[in-house]
Amino acid sequence: MTGAADAGPALILTNGKSAGRRVPLPEGRAIVIGRSLEADVTFPDEPSLSRLHLHVDHVDERCTVTDLGSANGTRINGDPLEGSREVQSGDEIICGDLAFRFDALSQPSSPLRPEQMLPPSSVSQTVPDVRRMLRATAQQDNGGASLESLSEALSAVPLFRRLSGEELAAVARAMTQRRYEAGVNIVTQGEDGHCLYVVLDGRAVVERAGGHGETHVLARLGPGGFFGEMTLLDGQPRSATVRAETRVHCALLPRWALEGLIRADFAMAMQLLAVLSIRLRSVERLLTA
Repeated sequence: MTGAADAGPALILTNGKSAGRRVPLPEGRAIVIGRSLEADVTFPDEPSLSRLHLHVDHVDERCTVTDLGSANGTRINGDPLEGSREVQSGDEIICGDLAFRFDALSQPSSPLRPEQMLPPSSVSQTVPDVRRMLRATAQQDNGGASLESLSEALSAVPLFRRLSGEELAAVARAMTQRRYEAGVNIVTQGEDGHCLYVVLDGRAVVERAGGHGETHVLARLGPGGFFGEMTLLDGQPRSATVRAETRVHCALLPRWALEGLIRADFAMAMQLLAVLSIRLRSVERLLTA
């Protein structure tokens, strides 16, 4: 019998080979659905999904969905989704070719397995393949820092230092938390990027490959360090690789949330520009030394 703790609101996949799969919606936390491994619920072989397609926010028993500028769009009960919209139990949410039903009182028939969050769309992607993928990348850390402690940690990060307590809480709520094992590349030079990363615990090294096979160590990051902001601003591939030197605990802020902060807060935009200027000058000095 399934425990009461397993009950709660969820998105139920209603088509494809994984029809019936349940995506739980934890109270007070946001999830992102997409094709990228930076998403919380990932469908890596579903070409109709964008890398980061849909943001789902469940707060105070209300579920709000936001299309993240996807190529193929999102539809609610057949109507195109523009901006954000609150959904009701039974509503159909179509992301590309994937269809979900929002169930406010869902209860799974059996406990979820990790591979159910990455449903295969071809026979070649077996359960062991998915498990290796999960080990090689970060998992959402459901036992991570609380909203209060995450807000407090963000207040010490230069990029967020000027934000009010209420604004910090809003940033923290938009974040997901992940852990990376030592030796794993958190981000890789040349890849597309969709998130800003803040180091909460552990140490990471920032490395950049040179034109003759050499590797330049640009920086080492500890708690309070952050990276990934340049890709979010200019849309270019990541300019460096960030590797976990120890086990690293990160909080990830998606592009849409950072853009919203910049639009709403001129001081935040100026702070970001100041931080970028300092970083670019540091890299220039290192590479010309």
